[in-house]
Amino acid sequence: MKAEYDAFPSDIPFNYSFLDERYAQTYQTEVKTGKLLSIFAGLTILSLVWVYLD
Repeated sequence: MKAEYDAFPSDIPFNYSFLDERYAQTYQTEVKTGKLLSIFAGLTILSLVWVYLD
């Protein structure tokens, strides 16, 4: 693929990545976002319980 890409004049370098690596990166981002949202949801519930019991 690189040889065919180099046949055309371009200032953009040839970059590639494997699809499974991109999926893994996306999945890790989703996991981190889920953990963060869980923490904020827990804090919200605790604060509501604290206000209710006060």
